[in-house]
Amino acid sequence: MHSFRHIVGPLRLFHGPDSLDMLGPELQRLNSRRALIVCGSSLAREGALLELVRSSVGNRLAGVYAGVLAHSPLPAVEAATQALKQLEADAVIAVGGGSSIVTARAASILIAANGDARSLCTPRDAAAQLTSPSPPRTTTPPVLCATTPTAATLKPASAAIDPLRWTPPPRRLRQQPSRSPS
Repeated sequence: MHSFRHIVGPLRLFHGPDSLDMLGPELQRLNSRRALIVCGSSLAREGALLELVRSSVGNRLAGVYAGVLAHSPLPAVEAATQALKQLEADAVIAVGGGSSIVTARAASILIAANGDARSLCTPRDAAAQLTSPSPPRTTTPPVLCATTPTAATLKPASAAIDPLRWTPPPRRLRQQPSRSPS
């Protein structure tokens, strides 16, 4: 067995029926005046949860980006980054599951990096080892409203899919073993 360490930066976790009531005070603690909600289209279309988040954010709401896609493809992350810039948001609120959280966090990292997303990708070195650059310290803090359990809540970085450089592995169908009559 190999040894390892998992170190997570400061985490403030609120859970329970009144947890959305903490959004306003949390944004105030972060000195945020303009927050962008990041979610998927189905959550935006359904509306009820989004309306609860909107009312919790109150007059600090700058807008909603509802373009999150499964697996956080880079074009969707870049579109969320553009929304943050255009709305001059100083905080991003992820509402949903792992893809919403990854997209929001990646967008805040891209704002801090002020550059090309591909320059932050994890390349292989000459020995074919993966080498990850350190993400820049974000100035647009992500606030996470997870609607489902996901490891994305505990990660300081994000992993977006670049459709120009990645192709999904072929799907394999599993055949159930045939049962012989007894």
